[in-house]
Amino acid sequence: MFFEIDVKKTQYLEQLIPASVAIFANVPGHNKKVETFIESDPGLLTAQMLRALEKISLAAFQQYLDDPLFGPLISEMQNVVREFNELKKQQQKLEKVFKLDDSRTPEMATALMAVRVQVSKFRRRGEIARRFLAWCKQLPVFGFNSGNFFRKCKSYIWVRLSCVSTD
Repeated sequence: MFFEIDVKKTQYLEQLIPASVAIFANVPGHNKKVETFIESDPGLLTAQMLRALEKISLAAFQQYLDDPLFGPLISEMQNVVREFNELKKQQQKLEKVFKLDDSRTPEMATALMAVRVQVSKFRRRGEIARRFLAWCKQLPVFGFNSGNFFRKCKSYIWVRLSCVSTD
């Protein structure tokens, strides 16, 4: 025979709230001491952490720029991206004028076609340069026991990253 016993079950509610971050890097200017951030608000803590990582990333990129081998290569890639962006702007401007102007001339069509061809030829080179520069600006981040931290701060990280320019 079975008896039903009315027993209230205990519920444990776990809430892991990140409260501190420690950062150390091998990048000159950031390799002397550990940067530690302690903050009760995970949003502020995440913002502080990302600002520190961004500073380290920019310092590392500056080291690349100052390097006699990588510096000229990076400068050339920046020029390629700049030229490609200018060509795209020129194409967009001509497309807009061509679309709105009722007195389209053969010269306008020829100029637009020439810019389209240039953009098409330059597109692969521009994308390679953009990807190379993005790779140079990346900063690997490693952490001991940091998996839970990043999962808990994911929403704060996305908010912060959505406000950051990718240039």
